[in-house]
Amino acid sequence: MIISKKKPFEEILEDLEGDEKIVILGCGECATATRTGGEPEVADMRAALEAEGKQVVFTEVVHTGCHELDVKRMTAKWRGATVPLTLTEFWMVHALARHPGHVKDRDALMRDANIVVDDATITSHVKRIRRKFEALDPAFDRIATVYGMGYRWLAEGGS
Repeated sequence: MIISKKKPFEEILEDLEGDEKIVILGCGECATATRTGGEPEVADMRAALEAEGKQVVFTEVVHTGCHELDVKRMTAKWRGATVPLTLTEFWMVHALARHPGHVKDRDALMRDANIVVDDATITSHVKRIRRKFEALDPAFDRIATVYGMGYRWLAEGGS
């Protein structure tokens, strides 16, 4: 979980100066703990930014547990530690973690990672991803294999 506090709106506008399109991602777990980043806060932020003439092209509140994915920096963290993922591995984790519990087949993972490889290569990527997370947390068990289907990211509590 990423614990946060609300940043002043004026500071957010300063940070966004010169940006044409804006994506807002909230963290459902943080919203529970601190009342920032949940559905109502993301909706309020969208309305406030649009009132200032900003174009918000996408919003989402992610419920993913103890990790952080930074698309701009292409970095992943697990329990505060950086996970050394390749670009392909990053996009595969992103595809899985965006919708916990949803099964992603190998074709979907290839599309999301923008690669074309055989099934065995996808399996190898997933094994390497697991090992990298397990190196930081031996109890890591968030990527589940759904035999005959693909893989899913398990939310906190294994669902």
